[in-house]
Amino acid sequence: MEELVTGTSPARADANDLVRINYVGQLEDGTVFDSATNYTERVSAFVAGFSEGVTGMRIGSKRRLTIPPYLAYSTERRTRTVDGEEVEIIPACSTLIFEVVLLDILT
Repeated sequence: MEELVTGTSPARADANDLVRINYVGQLEDGTVFDSATNYTERVSAFVAGFSEGVTGMRIGSKRRLTIPPYLAYSTERRTRTVDGEEVEIIPACSTLIFEVVLLDILT
């Protein structure tokens, strides 16, 4: 985990908190597999490595999370249906890299 920007709010995200974030997820080769703005979810609902990386963030913080396969999807691959065809978006055993900005804690 790399802290790119440290927020100034005293509030820190906890595993049980509902948070609003912006994020971009990519593979090690730079392929973007997902992104979202103003995304709201409970911290504990994400894959383990993402949850660990968001826990403790202050509002306004930005972090780069490098998540090894055992804290993400392990040996499972992730697919999405595009034009009626199943397309692999995350290969099995992939390290995931996320840049995450914590916008708000909504508990």
